[in-house]
Amino acid sequence: MHVGKTPGIRYRELLRLIEYHLKILEKTHKITVHRRDGRRARYYPIDIPADESHILEYIRNKVARQIVLFILENDLCTFSEILKNIDKAPSTLSWHLKRTL
Repeated sequence: MHVGKTPGIRYRELLRLIEYHLKILEKTHKITVHRRDGRRARYYPIDIPADESHILEYIRNKVARQIVLFILENDLCTFSEILKNIDKAPSTLSWHLKRTL
């Protein structure tokens, strides 16, 4: 939309516009922002409870989503079974499992 109004706009200019509008939405309490590591931020509608936004954060990650779906679909599965399904290193699976507990 803004590209049509400003042909030739640079990527960084668009990012600044988005950041500006997100800051306004945050200051006026129209969105909730959760920051991790001081850099990464996730944006949620104001009506989503904190515990649900925490769950959404995990399932937006592809690997975490694969793990959760496999566990839900395969009752009492083992670490090895999950590992075969997600096709990742054991350390990756272990990290995700520890992170969600």
